[in-house]
Amino acid sequence: MATEQPYIDEIKSKLEPAPDEGSYTDRIKKELGDDSSSVDYTKKIKESLDTKKEDAPYTDQIKSTLKPSETGGAIKALQEGKSELKMRREGHIKYAAGFRIGTVISRNFKTPLKDKIAFQNMFGSKWKPDFSVLAEIQPFRSETWGNFGFYSSFGLSYFSGSGTFQFTLNNPVSGQSFGASAQTNFKLYVLPLSAGGSIRLNLAHYVRPYAMVGPAVVGYVQSRDDDKPGKRGYSTGYLGTAGVAILLDWLSRSSTWALYENHSIKHFYLTAEYLVLQATQGPISFSASGVYSGFTYEM
Repeated sequence: MATEQPYIDEIKSKLEPAPDEGSYTDRIKKELGDDSSSVDYTKKIKESLDTKKEDAPYTDQIKSTLKPSETGGAIKALQEGKSELKMRREGHIKYAAGFRIGTVISRNFKTPLKDKIAFQNMFGSKWKPDFSVLAEIQPFRSETWGNFGFYSSFGLSYFSGSGTFQFTLNNPVSGQSFGASAQTNFKLYVLPLSAGGSIRLNLAHYVRPYAMVGPAVVGYVQSRDDDKPGKRGYSTGYLGTAGVAILLDWLSRSSTWALYENHSIKHFYLTAEYLVLQATQGPISFSASGVYSGFTYEM
């Protein structure tokens, strides 16, 4: 038996019947307006570009509207000197290395015989190669003031010439002179080794004066082409230099960057110096002085 609901039935009879508006989605579409002819967004973009089937893909068309990107990047531009950025080389400079060669040299080598036979008479006075390498430790360094450090250097000089007699030889019968030159050829290798203190000033920045001084050991090896043995030994003394190092970083950014990238070299210099080598204690007295030039690299 149905339950009577007189109050609820009375309320329902007073309400107007609700129209059939369909589902919630249909009502939202109706509020937005029926646009059955609309197409998706991507299709609209393609149509705005007037894309045809035979044209390039849509992605390629978008790429064609973009500006070409620059190749190489900032690092390459810095290497080629096309950038205003400053080159940054990480870490502190602690070491230096280089080489030098004598350009104008005055030599005076003497034996204990107090030389009735001068060095120049046997080996001549022309320019001879005089080469040395240098290594340096810089524990106290300032880019503003300079540095104090310790150096070591090793050099090589080579000489060749004919033997010379102490006295002119004459034929006792005919009185003919044979001169003082012998047929024996001599070769002399001089090997100076030095170590000591160095000081470099950075006040001028591009032109940096420096000085080095320390004790020296000058080894020598003499050989001859006859059946007699040669000689070898060493003498002791000192070595001193004073010169200037000219900074070359500014000449080529690409070269400077390559030295840093491949060898960790932070600065490189052209050097010009006046060198004095004096060895007085030993079998041979070595005395040499002159102008040397070369290159130095800081790491």
